[in-house]
Amino acid sequence: MFLTDWIHSALDYGLAMVKLVQNREVGWMTLDRKTGCYKREQQPILKKLQLLFLFSRPVEWVDRTHALRLWLHDKTIKAGQ
Repeated sequence: MFLTDWIHSALDYGLAMVKLVQNREVGWMTLDRKTGCYKREQQPILKKLQLLFLFSRPVEWVDRTHALRLWLHDKTIKAGQ
């Protein structure tokens, strides 16, 4: 029985995820101000993937090092004038 329960719960979870993707409800739980109830935000999947990529650790690290280099460059130019 344990194996069939596990397979049933895995299939139930997978089908629930497919239904959420079909309804474009792939976001986090948010509060709907009009009704006052919680529901998943509806965003296109490409926009969600773009946001996850833009705020990932490697992209933030590259942005931080680039900003540091610009700051050092501006600082040396001002010191040379």
